[in-house]
Amino acid sequence: MRGRDRELAALRDAHASVRDGHGACVLVEAAPGVGLTRILRETARLGRDEGFDVVRVAADELDQYASRS
Repeated sequence: MRGRDRELAALRDAHASVRDGHGACVLVEAAPGVGLTRILRETARLGRDEGFDVVRVAADELDQYASRS
């Protein structure tokens, strides 16, 4: 993927950390239309190919207010 080397490297580092027995969590946040869905699909594919369970969570701006009382 052109132009996404830094982002892919960060996701691959998190993937390697999990593969090596350490935990990892990645928050991906950006404006719509900048190509993050493609990056995340590729990362998920790599994880599944190595036998990982892949969990996807999504929210929108309004969700941040849902849990406030």
